[in-house]
Amino acid sequence: MIDDLEKKGIVFRENDPEDRRKVLISLTDKGLEYCDYFDKVINEILAVMDQYDVEDYLRSLETMVTILKKTTHRGI
Repeated sequence: MIDDLEKKGIVFRENDPEDRRKVLISLTDKGLEYCDYFDKVINEILAVMDQYDVEDYLRSLETMVTILKKTTHRGI
């Protein structure tokens, strides 16, 4: 996943100067532009949703994050 983002110029890797075993992943300017764009889109969507829809949306996001964490730890 990170390889794909790096190939697309969205993130870059650098060695951690304090721990050679670690690699730091950071957003490029292009990656920051994507974040700004998606932040605006999400805010526009949330602005027209009622409280219950927003709560459902947030629960769905929490579920997806939980699933991603579980599958990532299993190497899927």
